[in-house]
Amino acid sequence: MTRIARGCRRAVDKGEERLTVDPMDTVRNDAAAERGHLELQAALAAGTLTTEPRRMKKPRPCRAPRLL
Repeated sequence: MTRIARGCRRAVDKGEERLTVDPMDTVRNDAAAERGHLELQAALAAGTLTTEPRRMKKPRPCRAPRLL
């Protein structure tokens, strides 16, 4: 989240109205964020992770207790 906040601040400072790749490329990562970024890139490249949303399972009908 810190990187996104810094990217937004850079975009505003440059007079841009949206966060694009250019201001994000100028923001430095800390070590933990960089590891996470590399792992995410590797997972996307390997196909083990996708950017498409998962399909929701249909909810099961509720089984109410029987009244006598």
